[in-house]
Amino acid sequence: MKIRYQNTQLWNECALVSIWNACRYWGLDYPVMGTKEYRLSCVEACAINGGAIGVSKQFRKYGIARVYGRYAFGWVKWNLPVEFSVFCHMGYHSVLAVDVRDDRVLLANYARDMTYWLDWDRLCGISNGRCRPAQFRKGIE
Repeated sequence: MKIRYQNTQLWNECALVSIWNACRYWGLDYPVMGTKEYRLSCVEACAINGGAIGVSKQFRKYGIARVYGRYAFGWVKWNLPVEFSVFCHMGYHSVLAVDVRDDRVLLANYARDMTYWLDWDRLCGISNGRCRPAQFRKGIE
């Protein structure tokens, strides 16, 4: 079954979208864009008028644990889904790697309205080297 990932945002909730896309990956519940629950989650995380800085409640709510890793293709391949902080035209942005094939990574919330295959070297080149990639693991430790 093909998973439909969220690849667009209403405000500045990219970090939340990565969490919710991890929920999709693991088959967990998640808020639907445009609903009251979605907006309230964005308000709680301060993602309406600025970058989402309060995401810890969402991790707890959906039972997702963040485990930091390293910039190694093999590590990413065996620890999907993995969040990356990438630099784009609007600053830093959270994307979620949901699959790997050859030397490419399939990213959710990187390209508008679609998942996107990006070369591993290119992903490393646009990633924030001061922020390690993080596995979003099902089940809080």
